[in-house]
Amino acid sequence: MKWTVVLGAAVVLGVRVVAADPLPPEFGGGETPATKDVLKSESAVAKNLDKFSAALAKCYAAGIKAIFAGLPDPGPDCIATASTKYDTASAKLVPPPCIDQAGLRGAVQADFAFTVNRGLFCAGSAALPNAYGFLTRLPPDADTLKTESAAAKNLAKLAAALAKCYEKGVANVVAGRDSALTACADKARLKYDTQAAKLLPPACVDQAAVADGMAARARDYNASRFCD
Repeated sequence: MKWTVVLGAAVVLGVRVVAADPLPPEFGGGETPATKDVLKSESAVAKNLDKFSAALAKCYAAGIKAIFAGLPDPGPDCIATASTKYDTASAKLVPPPCIDQAGLRGAVQADFAFTVNRGLFCAGSAALPNAYGFLTRLPPDADTLKTESAAAKNLAKLAAALAKCYEKGVANVVAGRDSALTACADKARLKYDTQAAKLLPPACVDQAAVADGMAARARDYNASRFCD
């Protein structure tokens, strides 16, 4: 039976070959790994994707800082390097057929370009290069660059924390324990909100909204990483 999961601007396709029990409702989708070996292989894919996402965030941050300073844009080369590193690691993994590792990489990159960057780098009138996403703007001054970059860094930390919550939650379920996902995610969001309250980004940066979007994407990614 074929299945389709929509992730931001991308679609990941696969084939279900073995029936599995669904993960508990708090996961919002996905399947409980049938064995420890399946858990191990799916977790390896998840961790590789987490590293790629963190690398992308750093690439975009470095690129925007360089463009603001009038220096050559390192973003495209940085993204290409991160993609190659992800693909190299992916080639060494043997996940279930339902996982499309290249599709997951594309989905994460599309999310940054079409959603994340646009929600964080929105002040000013000068457009950033297309690689940074539609409707993203070059910060008009140093203070705006600093505050938008701080908001982006805070969101990247939330993304990393949520990914770990889902991965630990799945492992707990496989071990027969309570997932503890909700408590973990709530703790991560509280830490994010506490830091967000200290920041003063431009009015166009809705820190709560971008965090809500990140939480929704974490659920989507989890369903595509734990699917057998």
